[in-house]
Amino acid sequence: MNWIKKMLGVKPPTSIPQIKSKDGERATDYDITFIEKGICPNCEVGKLYEGPSGGLSTNYRCDHCGQGFNITIIGGELIREWVENIGNDEYWINDKK
Repeated sequence: MNWIKKMLGVKPPTSIPQIKSKDGERATDYDITFIEKGICPNCEVGKLYEGPSGGLSTNYRCDHCGQGFNITIIGGELIREWVENIGNDEYWINDKK
Protein backbone atom coordinates (compact mmCIF):
# COMPACT_ATOMS: atom_id res chain seq x y z
CA MET A 1 0.00 0.00 0.00
CA ASN A 2 2.83 2.43 0.82
CA TRP A 3 4.39 1.91 -2.61
CA ILE A 4 1.12 3.08 -4.20
CA LYS A 5 1.18 6.26 -2.12
CA LYS A 6 4.82 6.86 -3.08
CA MET A 7 4.04 6.30 -6.75
CA LEU A 8 1.11 8.73 -6.62
CA GLY A 9 3.14 11.28 -4.67
CA VAL A 10 0.97 11.14 -1.57
CA LYS A 11 2.93 12.43 1.39
CA PRO A 12 2.14 11.31 4.94
CA PRO A 13 1.00 14.09 7.27
CA THR A 14 3.89 15.77 9.03
CA SER A 15 3.85 15.50 12.77
CA ILE A 16 3.53 18.66 14.85
CA PRO A 17 6.56 19.33 17.04
CA GLN A 18 5.62 18.95 20.71
CA ILE A 19 6.60 22.48 21.68
CA LYS A 20 4.50 24.19 24.32
CA SER A 21 4.27 27.96 24.72
CA LYS A 22 5.54 29.75 27.82
CA ASP A 23 3.89 32.56 29.78
CA GLY A 24 3.37 35.64 27.62
CA GLU A 25 4.06 33.85 24.33
CA ARG A 26 1.78 33.07 21.44
CA ALA A 27 0.34 29.57 21.48
CA THR A 28 2.22 27.03 19.37
CA ASP A 29 0.65 24.70 16.80
CA TYR A 30 0.94 21.96 19.44
CA ASP A 31 -1.03 24.11 21.92
CA ILE A 32 -3.69 24.88 19.31
CA THR A 33 -4.39 21.18 18.66
CA PHE A 34 -5.45 20.82 22.31
CA ILE A 35 -7.22 24.20 22.58
CA GLU A 36 -9.44 23.39 19.60
CA LYS A 37 -10.64 20.32 21.53
CA GLY A 38 -11.18 22.31 24.74
CA ILE A 39 -8.31 20.52 26.50
CA CYS A 40 -5.45 22.25 28.31
CA PRO A 41 -2.19 21.94 26.36
CA ASN A 42 -0.18 22.43 29.56
CA CYS A 43 -1.32 19.37 31.54
CA GLU A 44 -3.08 17.66 28.59
CA VAL A 45 -5.93 16.43 30.82
CA GLY A 46 -7.82 19.45 32.16
CA LYS A 47 -10.83 21.11 30.56
CA LEU A 48 -10.66 24.77 29.54
CA TYR A 49 -13.35 26.97 31.08
CA GLU A 50 -14.45 30.34 29.75
CA GLY A 51 -13.65 33.32 31.93
CA PRO A 52 -13.75 37.11 31.56
CA SER A 53 -13.73 38.68 28.13
CA GLY A 54 -13.04 42.05 26.60
CA GLY A 55 -12.84 43.27 23.05
CA LEU A 56 -12.49 40.30 20.73
CA SER A 57 -10.83 37.92 23.17
CA THR A 58 -11.85 35.71 26.08
CA ASN A 59 -9.71 34.24 28.85
CA TYR A 60 -9.89 30.48 29.35
CA ARG A 61 -8.45 28.59 32.34
CA CYS A 62 -7.73 24.92 32.94
CA ASP A 63 -9.68 23.28 35.76
CA HIS A 64 -6.77 20.97 36.53
CA CYS A 65 -3.57 23.06 36.48
CA GLY A 66 -4.82 26.68 36.30
CA GLN A 67 -3.03 27.47 33.02
CA GLY A 68 -4.67 30.35 31.17
CA PHE A 69 -5.03 31.30 27.53
CA ASN A 70 -6.36 34.45 25.92
CA ILE A 71 -8.31 33.22 22.90
CA THR A 72 -10.01 35.08 20.05
CA ILE A 73 -12.88 33.37 18.23
CA ILE A 74 -14.65 35.19 15.41
CA GLY A 75 -17.66 33.60 13.72
CA GLY A 76 -16.94 30.25 15.36
CA GLU A 77 -13.36 30.23 14.02
CA LEU A 78 -10.37 30.24 16.35
CA ILE A 79 -7.96 32.97 15.21
CA ARG A 80 -4.58 31.21 15.59
CA GLU A 81 -2.54 34.42 15.53
CA TRP A 82 -4.46 35.78 18.52
CA VAL A 83 -4.08 32.93 21.02
CA GLU A 84 -1.68 33.74 23.86
CA ASN A 85 -0.49 31.94 26.98
CA ILE A 86 -1.39 34.11 29.98
CA GLY A 87 0.26 32.00 32.66
CA ASN A 88 -0.76 29.88 35.60
CA ASP A 89 -3.07 30.99 38.41
CA GLU A 90 -2.80 28.85 41.55
CA TYR A 91 -5.50 30.89 43.29
CA TRP A 92 -7.99 29.95 40.59
CA ILE A 93 -7.30 26.26 41.24
CA ASN A 94 -7.62 26.64 45.02
CA ASP A 95 -11.02 28.32 44.59
CA LYS A 96 -12.24 25.27 42.64
CA LYS A 97 -11.32 22.76 45.38
